[in-house]
Amino acid sequence: MVDRLARGGGARRGGRILILAVPALPAAASTAIAAALAAATLALALGFYFGGRILFDAAVPIIGMGALFTAMLGTTLAEAQGQRRALRRQMARQREIAARLAGELEAARRIQMGSLPTPPPPSPARRASTSTRFSLRRARWAAISTTSSGSTPTGSSSSSATYRARGCRAASSWR
Repeated sequence: MVDRLARGGGARRGGRILILAVPALPAAASTAIAAALAAATLALALGFYFGGRILFDAAVPIIGMGALFTAMLGTTLAEAQGQRRALRRQMARQREIAARLAGELEAARRIQMGSLPTPPPPSPARRASTSTRFSLRRARWAAISTTSSGSTPTGSSSSSATYRARGCRAASSWR
């Protein structure tokens, strides 16, 4: 095992892990994996030295994994940046198409609305009957008739003082 690690088997495994993990994971997670691999290599070297008095140079594999990690991360981030630019261009194209379609729809609506006949203005009698405004004359008549006779304008008597005090009127008194 020591012989296999001395020939670079551990560094190759660490490199494979970095090659597989860096493009698939976010930058923070792949940085944590690279740091864990460097710490594991250093711990292995210290374990060999203190356990069996075997000298294992951990600097070269750590530097190699650091260079590999930097290259892989740079490539991955450059690719992600290119994808973002492509998505921005695509979104700008879609917005342009949507604006063009909205303009065409608005023009078609104006053409269609222009071809419709305009309705004649309502006569004054029709305007008064369809008015939704508040009529002060109706409100005064309803108030006078309920307070003076004690009944609502429909003829039914209202013996409840709270009904009159709140200003409640029968629904038909407003018509």
